[in-house]
Amino acid sequence: MSRNIIWLTLESIRKDHLSIYGHHRETTPELQSLVNTGEVTAFPSCYAHGIWTRASSASILTGRALSDHRTGFDRDQLPKSVKTVPEQFSEMGYRTVGISNNTQVSSATNLDRGFDDFHHLTRDTLLDTVPLTTIAKYLLNIRRHSAGLSQNTRTACTSYIQQDLAKRELNKHQSADDPLFLYMHLNDSHHPYWPPVTWRDTFASELPMPMNKALDLAIDMSENLHARIGEGADYSEKEFTALRVLYDMLIRYIDHIVADLIAEARRKLDNPIIIVVGDHGELFGEDSLISHTLTINDQLTNVPFMTAGIDGIEAVANEIVQPADGLQMVFNEIDADINVPAGQDLRQESREFAISEVGKGHLNDALDLIREHNPDYQPPSLPVADIRYYQSKTAKYRYADIKHAGVDDVPSDVTDEIADWIDEHEAEREDSDDSFDEKTMERLKDLGYV
Repeated sequence: MSRNIIWLTLESIRKDHLSIYGHHRETTPELQSLVNTGEVTAFPSCYAHGIWTRASSASILTGRALSDHRTGFDRDQLPKSVKTVPEQFSEMGYRTVGISNNTQVSSATNLDRGFDDFHHLTRDTLLDTVPLTTIAKYLLNIRRHSAGLSQNTRTACTSYIQQDLAKRELNKHQSADDPLFLYMHLNDSHHPYWPPVTWRDTFASELPMPMNKALDLAIDMSENLHARIGEGADYSEKEFTALRVLYDMLIRYIDHIVADLIAEARRKLDNPIIIVVGDHGELFGEDSLISHTLTINDQLTNVPFMTAGIDGIEAVANEIVQPADGLQMVFNEIDADINVPAGQDLRQESREFAISEVGKGHLNDALDLIREHNPDYQPPSLPVADIRYYQSKTAKYRYADIKHAGVDDVPSDVTDEIADWIDEHEAEREDSDDSFDEKTMERLKDLGYV
């Protein structure tokens, strides 16, 4: 059975900041409307596979745990031996299209593999990747869809450009014979939390300082991220409130973009399968940290998960789910005989627990960057080890195979479950000669990763 599939991954979106899940600011009214009409089903208990983009996206695009694919766990790039989801769709006759404005999801990490067309939007590739008519429309609407004209590319939003590229693909597909797999990584909710000008009125009354001061605070945090973490993320409650309000403004903007794309897909395609999921969450002082690093907790792992077009999904909406489960349900829905290693079809079997991970390699890399600013810095939460975060309906534990104040005293029965899970999913560590070129390193620096 051929069905068109749209997968939208949302950058740095924590579930508890979406009004669809009870947040006090109305950040997602358009998605709420789709849930109210039954067009979309929202899951409240989705747990990301990892805590940062490269790791979580590799799991989404392979259906494997971090311990398995190792990308963003202890290596920089996806191994050639690991088949991607786009490759699997291509083998089934799908046309595969990827759109990303985050270098973590690009050819730099091998996460573009298997896409027939992959649009990676950067300041270096924009003119080659995006039609001039799209750029012209973007410039005409730059206050509604970005921060206005600026030489600081960190402050630019590009969701409108991605949205227009996606709509072009949907239009193109109407005359195509092959089914479509369209994957998009929407990055504008990543720090520095600079919402488009028009959307700054959304929650402006809740800012505890003038808008320009809040924006200066946000860009300083982003541009000096590792120094600020090295200082203990020593922000006042007033400053954290300002950052959260700016973040919520961006979520409200992303809500509009996503709802519009869902509506367009349903207009142009016959009963498409649609998945919307966060890659990981975000920190605003929890564990004395900011951004998404050096710890693992609900604020980083509990992410939004929404679906449309999957039969019988409403009956399991309150189950624990992970993104790989979405893949397994998609494959089953199109009658593809494919087993997703880290996924299961919740309509057939409930998930007893979820495992989110952060690797020793990633923690070491983050610490190295912070200690360039503060050589004596010690992580406030976790040891430098491979950490598994066990999440069930009744209990949550941070587990490592070493003793440390930041990991929990895990009951023996849960330890056995985690050990069995590791035995099933952990691949052998391999020596890697992964490396990034100069342009890639510059792009990663813009995102605060190096």
